[in-house]
Amino acid sequence: MNKPVDVSIPDLRFEQSFMRSLQVYSGKKEVKEEVKGLSDIELELLGEEIDLKEQLEVDDTLNMGPIGQITPSIVMYAIVKDQILMPLLQGFLWTGLLIVGRPFLRQVVLWGLQSGTYVANMVGLNRLHQRTYVM
Repeated sequence: MNKPVDVSIPDLRFEQSFMRSLQVYSGKKEVKEEVKGLSDIELELLGEEIDLKEQLEVDDTLNMGPIGQITPSIVMYAIVKDQILMPLLQGFLWTGLLIVGRPFLRQVVLWGLQSGTYVANMVGLNRLHQRTYVM
């Protein structure tokens, strides 16, 4: 039987992820929870537990525990790195990959057109556009 793949879902909430990165940059160790293959009942219980934790976070914004000293330089470092440099670098790399792969992608499109034409000829779909006129 195939083992389920462990995939961690990223936290897309800005405030919590920004505070977490500030904590990491200030010296606090990041604690990661590992999720192993669970049954449906265990997943349901885990979902309820996560819902309770999220509600506590919403109710109490200071629920993050003791943190190290956060200086303005740590805040600027987090903003510049996480919000400016990393997206800029990712954009450059993605654009470079697309530029480098453009000839290959163009060839893939041509192969798809040729394959589609071949299949249409095999099935006989090309005869639909030919009309015979009787005079």
